[in-house]
Amino acid sequence: MNRFVRESMVIAIAFVIAIVLIPPIVAAVAYQSGQAMFWPAMQALYTYFLPYTALAALGIALLFEITRAVINRLRKTGGTDSNDVTT
Repeated sequence: MNRFVRESMVIAIAFVIAIVLIPPIVAAVAYQSGQAMFWPAMQALYTYFLPYTALAALGIALLFEITRAVINRLRKTGGTDSNDVTT
């Protein structure tokens, strides 16, 4: 799988997470704390949250890429950082 396809998939997964998972969780927390009713909170979140979805998705994609880079580095170095000093 080439790099463009992999990064496109990561961004697409991040968009799905940002659109599908974040607003219901925030609405449920608002409902549990007594701040709002669930469905009006969901409507408000989807009305006002969607312009920021791209930023949220790019942040999630960045976290995915950082995690992948750290895992790859740990695999290459055998689980230790390359500048560790062993005595």
